[in-house]
Amino acid sequence: MIKPGQLFSAKLEEIPMNFRDIIVPADGAELKAAETVFETVDVAKLEYTISPRGGNWFDVLDSNGKQVNEKSLRKDAAEELISSLK
Repeated sequence: MIKPGQLFSAKLEEIPMNFRDIIVPADGAELKAAETVFETVDVAKLEYTISPRGGNWFDVLDSNGKQVNEKSLRKDAAEELISSLK
């Protein structure tokens, strides 16, 4: 535990990134935060389909086969859900 105003010795690598804006070096140098590099990743757009469950009830499935709706829907409600997801 380091108290407010206390002097301590540490290497730059030992100071967590979250605290580098709070800690002030005694020699007056600035602590630089490491640059965060973000890569752009192409995300596949999900396609949604209607799957009959039985009777007049339907489920909405994404392209991975995962069910999107919690309860079975009527066909018009399932089509409305698909249009709202796009």
